[in-house]
Amino acid sequence: MSLPYKYEGLEARFFDEVDGLNEFDDLGFYKWFIDANPGSTLDLACGTGRLLVPLAAQGYEVVGLDVSEEMLAICREQLDREGSHSKLIHNDMRIFHLEQAFANVIVPGFSIQLLADLADWKNCLESCYRCLKSDGQLLLSLYYPLEMLESGKTESRSSERKRVNLANRESVVALQSWKIDSKERRLRLRNVYQKFDAKGELCIEEEKEMEMRWVELSEVMELLGEIGFADSVAYGDFLLDGDVDGAEAVCVVAWK
Repeated sequence: MSLPYKYEGLEARFFDEVDGLNEFDDLGFYKWFIDANPGSTLDLACGTGRLLVPLAAQGYEVVGLDVSEEMLAICREQLDREGSHSKLIHNDMRIFHLEQAFANVIVPGFSIQLLADLADWKNCLESCYRCLKSDGQLLLSLYYPLEMLESGKTESRSSERKRVNLANRESVVALQSWKIDSKERRLRLRNVYQKFDAKGELCIEEEKEMEMRWVELSEVMELLGEIGFADSVAYGDFLLDGDVDGAEAVCVVAWK
């Protein structure tokens, strides 16, 4: 079983500033379902707390789990600034056993797709099922790279994805290139992070390679049923009336 992808270094430190997840308006979507099924929530692969921090600040009982110590440290700093005391757990999202039972488990940010093997997907979803209360619900986000597939290209050159100017006149630049294999349903991303000093000179450069695997929605639904979830519904683009056809972002809600 290969090790899970772990955010470290510049990628972790500047995740909130450069990550493309900011374009998805998903917080309200998750809150609607949590409000409909009140109780504790597990934010699986919570990272720096993109969702956990605002949820905790609004009074929700939320626990975070992530494999990256650096991301959890940033999350804790943000929670401390907000005066929140949510519990954070350093653990592997594939197989975990928690003493607490949750009303809700959310897996935002398409994090399950960083698991390379379908066996890892199953382990993760079984772990989610185990830690849910009898009437609990799972919210699982999925990404389908339709634009890349429809382009007809199998790879791209490296290009600037995001440039962030820091308060001290330093800056961070994120570059990215990709390769896609439609047969294997794998998207490989090569991310380069560069930090420039106040004089505009490159002082740090780090390269990371990430692979995302996508699974057809019908297969995900079938897998959830095999694990024991009683029912599941899919929503496109984090909208309650969102059509999954043609949607790059899909959220599956499954009930125990």
